Amino acid sequence: GVEPYTIHSNGGLMSVRAVRAFPVRTCLSGPAAGVVGAAEVGRVAGFPNLVTFDVGHQEKHMLIDCGTLGATTTGIKLADVVADIRTTTKDHLHVLVATHEHWDHVAAFGSLEDEFKKIKVDHVWLAWTENPKDALAQKIAKQKKDLAATLVAAAKALAASQSPESAGMGLAVRDVLGFFGEEDVLGAGSFGEKLNEAMQFVRTGLGVAPRYYNPGDGP
Repeated sequence: GVEPYTIHSNGGLMSVRAVRAFPVRTCLSGPAAGVVGAAEVGRVAGFPNLVTFDVGHQEKHMLIDCGTLGATTTGIKLADVVADIRTTTKDHLHVLVATHEHWDHVAAFGSLEDEFKKIKVDHVWLAWTENPKDALAQKIAKQKKDLAATLVAAAKALAASQSPESAGMGLAVRDVLGFFGEEDVLGAGSFGEKLNEAMQFVRTGLGVAPRYYNPGDGP
């Protein structure tokens, strides 16, 4: 027959003989097995970087982004989503993550910041590119703003063209620039202002200093 094995507290395997000799080494083997199993499922599915929780003892709530570009097909408003988050988490988020500056990822932090102020947040995680004290991050932000301003000017000129093809291109560029939070970017006076305000709220308005992550950093 096949010899059965059980999980060691370090996530490895133990024989029945080893368990009998050292039963204490199975302590916390259940949570360890969950982590090892989740890592393997993620690897097979093509997602090697995972955040896992042991939910068997105490619930943990992690919010990764919260936004929309204004889609109406579902009939669900962003305010309804945030209300559900508050109910489900009992106004307690252990981790809040804003992955990057696109309106469909951070809109709620701008338009519904009063609701988020009612939620206790233990940790805020942001990318290093959002760090106002990082010189390279600020250089990239300035380049992005300059490029965006150029695109806005180009979109306005194209949209005003008498050529249907050029006008269509201008509207297409406008739709892409909508990721920066402008409903009508062709008439916007200050490009990306709403987006910047939403990210600033995540950085300073949740009552906890954010941690800025570089690629490869662990939790």
